[in-house]
Amino acid sequence: MRILAILSISATLLLAENSGGDLLQCNQIFEQKKSQLEKEIRKELEVEDTSTLFECNKIFEQRKGELVLELDRIKSEEESLSTLKEETNILLQKKRLKVEKWEKEVEEKLSETKEREAHIEKLTEENKKLLEEIEKLKMDKVSTTYSKMKAKSAAKIIAEMPSKDALKIILNIKPKTLANIFAKMKPQKASELTRLLAQSENAKEEN
Repeated sequence: MRILAILSISATLLLAENSGGDLLQCNQIFEQKKSQLEKEIRKELEVEDTSTLFECNKIFEQRKGELVLELDRIKSEEESLSTLKEETNILLQKKRLKVEKWEKEVEEKLSETKEREAHIEKLTEENKKLLEEIEKLKMDKVSTTYSKMKAKSAAKIIAEMPSKDALKIILNIKPKTLANIFAKMKPQKASELTRLLAQSENAKEEN
């Protein structure tokens, strides 16, 4: 459109020259055409500016909508993450309390178990001592019985016993009485019991 207007002005000037018109008239025509051209150019620019502005506004509105949707999505994700974080913290707190309660119960059970073990060990030791005392009293009584028997009779019975049981009896018989019993016993058996008796006495001295 601008090119056509310029060509129109040029053609007008040529016509003026060929028609022999004066310079003033040519200038007037030129100014008119120039003014007309400026108006047309200004109008065209306004249309172009309006069109460009419309396109920019359209693109902006489109991008604005996309940005709003993106912001909403981000906000929704933040809310979801915040909710998840709160739920996780609550769950962890419950787990922590449960673990602390369990640890406390375990410690209490261990403490009770240790107390029971200590009590059982004490009772076991007391029972052991009591059994030893009972065994000693029994052996003392048995030894006293053998001490009152005739040496020959006592030797016969003791010789037929297992060496371990015989040792328990002769440990509580007085040396003089025991010598008389050994004298009535076969030498081999008497020697064996004497050896066991000596080992037992040595063990007592070491302890």
